[in-house]
Amino acid sequence: PQGFAPRAAALLNVTPDHLNRHGSMDVYLALKMSLLNLLPSGQAAVINAELLADERVKQALGGRACLTFSADALVAADFFARDGRLWRRGQKDSLLALNDVPWQGRHNIANALAALALAESAGIDCRRLVAGLGSFHTGAHRMSVVAEKGGVRFVDDSKATNVDALIQALDQFGSTPPAIALIAGGVDKSCSLEEVRPSLRRYVKKVFLIGACKERLAASWGDDVPCEQCADLPEAVDKAGRCVSPQGTVLLSPACASQDMFTDYIHRGRVFADAAATWSA
Repeated sequence: PQGFAPRAAALLNVTPDHLNRHGSMDVYLALKMSLLNLLPSGQAAVINAELLADERVKQALGGRACLTFSADALVAADFFARDGRLWRRGQKDSLLALNDVPWQGRHNIANALAALALAESAGIDCRRLVAGLGSFHTGAHRMSVVAEKGGVRFVDDSKATNVDALIQALDQFGSTPPAIALIAGGVDKSCSLEEVRPSLRRYVKKVFLIGACKERLAASWGDDVPCEQCADLPEAVDKAGRCVSPQGTVLLSPACASQDMFTDYIHRGRVFADAAATWSA
């Protein structure tokens, strides 16, 4: 919006999403990069260090100074994770021990590092954030265990509305041999579905598909993992629970938007939780 001038700004990731609206990844990237261009002259941008391998990102930055972060210990960054702790490059002591926080997952580590970098970019001592990060609880519908019965757990990841978020969930809950019954599908965002295929082969026992694009998902993933199309979410939950019983995970991580069958992702998550409670009763 006109006149908007952020004190600090971050680029967390650039993965395929909303392409049904934007048309191409180049347009989507340009829109994301435009936020950084609104920063005051000389103000450092906060950016995921892994994105600097993309020539389009480096060109769009145009030489602007950056504060970098990465949850990958092998990637050089100003804020990074190593040995179960969060660090600021150049400082002797770590900022935070990850075994002291109530959140989990590589994506949350990256978000915490980005928050620390944003604070520094805004002129705030990043250590002032440590107490808040140590007590922070993530919101509902993002990798939340909503029911358990015997050895079967039900995980609500309804907020995972793109393929990258699905990959994060599979990496978090996956094990070998595959023990996940995945529930996916919804509104097609016209994004590539290829990136998740290795994770499906590694972690997923069977996929139960719902929603408007279930045929496309079945066609894309059917060579990698068994897929079954279901009429609605409660049917998918029932079949998924029986698929992994007596031990495994039923994971709702749709990789799609929700408005074909639900009001929003919150509504979808609540329907899932109700169906999981019924199955577990």
